[in-house]
Amino acid sequence: MEALPRSLLIFLVAVALVSATPYSFSYRAVIHNGVAGQEELVFTPRLSPPEGTPTYLGRWCANEGESLETFQRTLGFRLLPLFMSRQTHVNALTNSTKTNLQDRIILLIEPLSLDAVFNGDCATISLYE
Repeated sequence: MEALPRSLLIFLVAVALVSATPYSFSYRAVIHNGVAGQEELVFTPRLSPPEGTPTYLGRWCANEGESLETFQRTLGFRLLPLFMSRQTHVNALTNSTKTNLQDRIILLIEPLSLDAVFNGDCATISLYE
């Protein structure tokens, strides 16, 4: 009798692993003389599956009344604060002359590999480390 629930659990885990879509996440922002300039966030499906075992990060759900398409498009920005404390690089450049001072700061989060499982209006995210 216990074999049925255990086999069902194994089946559900296998389905979840197969239905997970690998994604790539990266972010780059440039600040020039204290003014935010370019900003680029990439959250797109990967062509090849990443190597390793994913670690569960959490579950994010759409806001009330938000369409699934909008939720999927904005999910990268919802994940951004989570990754700011992980693999963030900051590069500061300063050029000066006798009459001019210019600075440029580049904030970069290197590409990360994620798994996303979309279930209804929620997404379960796992990170490959």
